[in-house]
Amino acid sequence: MAKDERLHVRLTKEQMDLIRSAAEVEHRTVSDFAVTALSDRANDVLADQRVFELTGSRWDELVAVLDRPATVRPQLAESLRLHAKYIRQ
Repeated sequence: MAKDERLHVRLTKEQMDLIRSAAEVEHRTVSDFAVTALSDRANDVLADQRVFELTGSRWDELVAVLDRPATVRPQLAESLRLHAKYIRQ
């Protein structure tokens, strides 16, 4: 995959020394180490927003709510219709 984006960061000497030492331990370049660490952290942050676990009674509650018949809400339907009309303009 082509790498055509750049990230510029400013670090203290201590931060750079720490990152350089960690990269050396893993026999990687500082760039490779930093990109991998940043990507891993970004995935963790996003997973916390996208994935959640339910166990036991909480799972049963969710399934019960999902199994309920849909409730017709005329005001919501009208709001959605108006929203759809607005975004098509």
